[in-house]
Amino acid sequence: MKGPLNLDRARHNFGVAAPAVLQILAEWEAIDWFVPPQVSGSIAESLLHEHQSVARLHLREQFSGRLTIRHRTGGWSDFVASCAEVRRHTEYDWKLGPLKDLLFRHRERHQFSLAELAPKLLVPGAAYDDRCLFIPFRNTVVWGHIGPLLDFRSLGSTVAEAAEFYFMYARGDTMQSIEWQLVEPSAPVSLNPFLPLLRLYASGYYPFAYSPTEFTLFRFAASDS
Repeated sequence: MKGPLNLDRARHNFGVAAPAVLQILAEWEAIDWFVPPQVSGSIAESLLHEHQSVARLHLREQFSGRLTIRHRTGGWSDFVASCAEVRRHTEYDWKLGPLKDLLFRHRERHQFSLAELAPKLLVPGAAYDDRCLFIPFRNTVVWGHIGPLLDFRSLGSTVAEAAEFYFMYARGDTMQSIEWQLVEPSAPVSLNPFLPLLRLYASGYYPFAYSPTEFTLFRFAASDS
């Protein structure tokens, strides 16, 4: 499952951060979603460890150097069950906890204001709409509809809800990856802790976190995707 980004790149000028931001956008757009992996589980594990290692450089107390990684292989019913399980697991929220804090600390460290930067990212005369990366709203900015545009309805209601739930949070990793580069425009992408997560999705493995040290990597079986 793939689709084009909704973003109009031509309206934007990312300045020094342009090579990194455009690379992130290209890697995000290239992901083929919810298909069997083409790489081994060990490669997927190495991407998760890479994410943790880079994150620990910035927020050591919330990212462990030792992980317990389990693997789960199945079809759509198993993926739906995994999504339901992690939603019931309210004791730990990886996306809205450590990952959100990671970007917040990065902003603080560099005294960064997205509201101040966002208007400068559009080329002169460009109009604001949902094909922009950011849209001014009152005294702040909101994200545009970055995409990609995927037809979740074709999966059927139950599966579509789970797929869209998972994709929404993965898209959040992309947004945070882009903002990370805008905070520190000249930093190499190798120091962006969110980019390994995008590459993990691209590898065909879908992480679920249950604690700072416990992860499950879900993969679709070849005959069930």
